[in-house]
Amino acid sequence: MGTLTSPIVRGKDAPANSVLLDETIADYTGTPTTIPRAVAIFERYAGPEYKHQEMASPTSAPSVASWWYAG
Repeated sequence: MGTLTSPIVRGKDAPANSVLLDETIADYTGTPTTIPRAVAIFERYAGPEYKHQEMASPTSAPSVASWWYAG
Protein backbone atom coordinates (compact mmCIF):
# COMPACT_ATOMS: atom_id res chain seq x y z
CA MET A 1 0.00 0.00 0.00
CA GLY A 2 1.46 3.31 -1.00
CA THR A 3 0.84 6.57 -2.81
CA LEU A 4 0.10 4.75 -6.09
CA THR A 5 -2.83 2.83 -4.54
CA SER A 6 -6.05 3.47 -6.45
CA PRO A 7 -9.62 3.17 -5.13
CA ILE A 8 -11.23 -0.28 -5.32
CA VAL A 9 -14.33 -0.65 -7.49
CA ARG A 10 -16.97 -2.82 -5.78
CA GLY A 11 -18.14 -5.60 -8.11
CA LYS A 12 -15.04 -5.30 -10.30
CA ASP A 13 -11.96 -5.31 -8.04
CA ALA A 14 -13.76 -6.90 -5.07
CA PRO A 15 -17.08 -8.73 -4.59
CA ALA A 16 -20.26 -6.65 -4.55
CA ASN A 17 -20.87 -7.47 -0.86
CA SER A 18 -17.41 -6.34 0.30
CA VAL A 19 -16.81 -3.62 2.86
CA LEU A 20 -14.49 -0.91 1.54
CA LEU A 21 -12.30 1.12 3.89
CA ASP A 22 -10.25 4.27 3.39
CA GLU A 23 -6.52 4.26 4.09
CA THR A 24 -4.51 7.19 5.45
CA ILE A 25 -0.80 7.14 4.60
CA ALA A 26 2.05 9.62 4.49
CA ASP A 27 2.79 10.96 1.01
CA TYR A 28 6.32 11.62 -0.28
CA THR A 29 6.52 14.84 1.79
CA GLY A 30 5.20 13.22 4.98
CA THR A 31 1.77 14.84 4.69
CA PRO A 32 -1.16 12.55 5.64
CA THR A 33 -3.10 11.53 2.53
CA THR A 34 -6.35 9.56 2.55
CA ILE A 35 -7.02 7.10 -0.27
CA PRO A 36 -10.75 6.31 -0.48
CA ARG A 37 -11.83 2.65 -0.79
CA ALA A 38 -8.22 1.35 -0.59
CA VAL A 39 -8.96 -1.82 1.42
CA ALA A 40 -11.65 -4.45 0.75
CA ILE A 41 -12.86 -6.86 3.42
CA PHE A 42 -14.96 -9.81 2.31
CA GLU A 43 -15.50 -13.50 2.89
CA ARG A 44 -14.82 -15.85 0.01
CA TYR A 45 -17.51 -18.54 -0.18
CA ALA A 46 -15.98 -21.85 -1.24
CA GLY A 47 -17.90 -24.64 0.41
CA PRO A 48 -18.53 -25.60 4.01
CA GLU A 49 -17.13 -23.25 6.59
CA TYR A 50 -14.81 -24.52 9.29
CA LYS A 51 -12.76 -23.17 12.14
CA HIS A 52 -9.00 -23.33 11.65
CA GLN A 53 -6.04 -22.03 13.59
CA GLU A 54 -2.36 -22.55 12.88
CA MET A 55 0.13 -22.57 15.70
CA ALA A 56 3.04 -20.20 15.09
CA SER A 57 6.54 -21.51 15.51
CA PRO A 58 9.26 -19.43 17.22
CA THR A 59 10.93 -18.82 13.85
CA SER A 60 7.81 -17.91 11.88
CA ALA A 61 6.66 -14.38 11.20
CA PRO A 62 3.09 -13.23 10.59
CA SER A 63 2.27 -12.46 7.00
CA VAL A 64 -0.37 -10.46 5.15
CA ALA A 65 -2.05 -12.03 2.15
CA SER A 66 -3.28 -10.03 -0.82
CA TRP A 67 -6.00 -11.56 -2.95
CA TRP A 68 -7.04 -10.17 -6.30
CA TYR A 69 -10.67 -10.76 -7.22
CA ALA A 70 -11.70 -11.21 -10.85
CA GLY A 71 -15.29 -11.76 -11.76
